[in-house]
Amino acid sequence: MALENCPPNTITFNTFIKGLCGCGREDWAMKVLDQMKQYRCKPNITTYNELLDGLLKVNRLKEAFELVMDIEESGIELNIVSYNTILHGFCHAGMLDEAFKFMGKMLVGGTKPDAITFNILIYAYCRQGKVGDAIQLLDRIRARGEWNPDIISYNSILWGICNWIGLEEAFHFLQKMLNEGFRPNNATWNVLVRCFFSNLGHLGPVYVLDEIMARKSPCWASNRHNHYREGRGTTSSSFNHLIHGKFFSSSMTQQPLCDLCGMVAAGTDSVA
Repeated sequence: MALENCPPNTITFNTFIKGLCGCGREDWAMKVLDQMKQYRCKPNITTYNELLDGLLKVNRLKEAFELVMDIEESGIELNIVSYNTILHGFCHAGMLDEAFKFMGKMLVGGTKPDAITFNILIYAYCRQGKVGDAIQLLDRIRARGEWNPDIISYNSILWGICNWIGLEEAFHFLQKMLNEGFRPNNATWNVLVRCFFSNLGHLGPVYVLDEIMARKSPCWASNRHNHYREGRGTTSSSFNHLIHGKFFSSSMTQQPLCDLCGMVAAGTDSVA
């Protein structure tokens, strides 16, 4: 570009840095940051956000925090993307206390959390087995009118319940989701299949998912095969968990086998 009298600008460098971080070349990306000065290009917050994301994804926390100090010294203000990226890095490293301290700094600085912020914290709680704390956080924030939880929030808590509490509680929470008007998506069904599989053995997931769908739609029971063929069943990822669980090593009646074949042939849309 430079040889053709088309010097790169900040957007060019940001794109380059994002690509390098995306393929694990964080060291190269940091060198590109240094090279921006040669072309008289000033890094902006997007430049630093890409670098922070790359460093934190590979747990290079020390370098990420040194970069945060450089950002602040340069007079560039962190934005909500910056804060969410750093919060996610803390949570990914299991540093939940530090994440909340940093969120406090964000609030003091006048940056309001968004849906991504809250979902990061809820998932972090669930990863550490603190599902009750995640539910309390969700209920408290919703009661204050700061944020309306979304399907991502509920899927994270459902995942936590399945992994740390049990199947019965997962059913209760699923019913709560449905009662509050949340429509299960692909991620919801994948979480449930994993949970069913670990608790109910080989045939359990087929029977239970079929029963859930039948209750959800009055005409499901009589038209279940049509629903599967039209791509309105659960997802390919869900079916992979069923198949990898050695379904075919157990004795299966003709009906469950037909249901499973219909599932595998279906698309990946969630239940309508």
